[in-house]
Amino acid sequence: MKYIILLLLTVFIFVACESDSSQPEEENPQTETKVDIFDTNWTLTELNGDPVSETETSVSIPTINFVEAENRFYGSGGCNQFNGGFEFNEESGEIELSQVAATKMACPDMELENRYFSMLNEVERMEISSQILKFYNNSGEIIAQFEIMEN
Repeated sequence: MKYIILLLLTVFIFVACESDSSQPEEENPQTETKVDIFDTNWTLTELNGDPVSETETSVSIPTINFVEAENRFYGSGGCNQFNGGFEFNEESGEIELSQVAATKMACPDMELENRYFSMLNEVERMEISSQILKFYNNSGEIIAQFEIMEN
């Protein structure tokens, strides 16, 4: 009788220690690299549905960078530098840009920069997907898209 109990106890221990093979093990799980909106230099690629390229501007393509620690943003309109403050709600994506100030240099072609600065006044929400930063207006339309700036 002792041997039967000992045998049953041994079998029970082996069964309890056996790994659960009913759950498949992940091999090399693919993780998407999370890109942070903040502290990243973004280059404008689309403005109000129109693609933006270097041939469209005589100076440089507009950029923006949000510095989370300061609640400030900085950038270039292509000719003039700008900065301002922001408040961002991460859950809803709502953003309020405020106290926007810019230098006042004159450049040969200011049309893109003027459209860019006007767009900044319309931004209500932003989000990032597939490493593209998108700005939305209060109607939910995409008014600007940015990609990570190449160094």
